[in-house]
Amino acid sequence: MTEATEPTETVATQPTPAKEWSKERAAKPIEVPSGNIAMVRRRSLTVWWKTGKIPNLLLPLVRESIATGKPVLQEKTAWTEEELKEMVLMMDTAVIECVDAPRVYPEPVCKECKREERDAIHNEHDYIGEERDPDRLYVDDVDFDDKAFIYQYVIGAVDDVASFRKLQADDVDAVPDGSDVGNEAVSVGGDTG
Repeated sequence: MTEATEPTETVATQPTPAKEWSKERAAKPIEVPSGNIAMVRRRSLTVWWKTGKIPNLLLPLVRESIATGKPVLQEKTAWTEEELKEMVLMMDTAVIECVDAPRVYPEPVCKECKREERDAIHNEHDYIGEERDPDRLYVDDVDFDDKAFIYQYVIGAVDDVASFRKLQADDVDAVPDGSDVGNEAVSVGGDTG
């Protein structure tokens, strides 16, 4: 932490206006991997933690990230199925709460069984709840890559969208057309019979 000091003559002695302090939280246009543009506000992990928006299963990772200043969630490579499910729910929450335009809505769920409106089976009852509005964008309509990108941007893991996109493109090698690949399938392990 930096020590507090008296302002020098080269530093303005007037307080910084409130709108300058909060300018960084204003929504900014970002291009997501699909090529779409969204107006997105950033929100730090500490805000997510203070408002109770972090799933319990991920709290230890977030606490570690806040305490160490390291991007623990971004560096984690081994995820349990439950952790992945909670992470996807957290990404959905980030998209719903931080994308200002176009507004993103939670997917409609059945009031009876809490299953999504698109699910075919509602425990032997008719769907009871809000119908989809064709003029609305629902979170389950947003591509996973776009959700992940927005989440990374929201929590500050992607500071420079342009350089992130370049790095992403640099990591992808050209894929051969497959004309020199034979047609015979080869087993690479596992039970085949």
